[in-house]
Amino acid sequence: MKFVHFFSISVKLEAEPLEFVPSLKLETRVMTPIASLWSQRSHQLMSKNTLQTLIQQAEKLTPDEKLSLAAQLEAIALEVDPEVVLRSRRAKIQACKQEILELAAKYGADRLRIFHLSVSEGGVRDTEVNFLVNLKPGSGLLEQGGLLMDLRELLGFELYVFTEDELKERYRELILNKALPL
Repeated sequence: MKFVHFFSISVKLEAEPLEFVPSLKLETRVMTPIASLWSQRSHQLMSKNTLQTLIQQAEKLTPDEKLSLAAQLEAIALEVDPEVVLRSRRAKIQACKQEILELAAKYGADRLRIFHLSVSEGGVRDTEVNFLVNLKPGSGLLEQGGLLMDLRELLGFELYVFTEDELKERYRELILNKALPL
């Protein structure tokens, strides 16, 4: 996902909307290896090494090829069912539960809860998963930020860490009702 996000930033900074123009050079240099790796790992998560290899290949592309690749990857990402993404993320969280609890303790956080708000409920994305925590006395924004960064690195997707005090009043009751203990 970092790969798609990296390139989507480039796309969003463009003043003019992008028009997708297929490129045989791009197809041969990047999309063919991606398709090959995808078929080899169709039921597995992509390893960090595989992702790093793809990123290294993408870094060799021209700026126009990068924009074209970004458009293709963004189109692929839009086809993914949000429910599938949420199930995958919840499974990853459960698989890493012990490490998550250790990180929380390191940063003075406890009572970890997970919540999801769809876009229609006020969430930013339908695939968003967030953590709600209590910070122990003496812990503040620095610890919360450290926990946020370490959780993102561990889990491999964008997420946010909130305390109850930070919840906007209009979403507070909904979030507190939806938040599930880790």
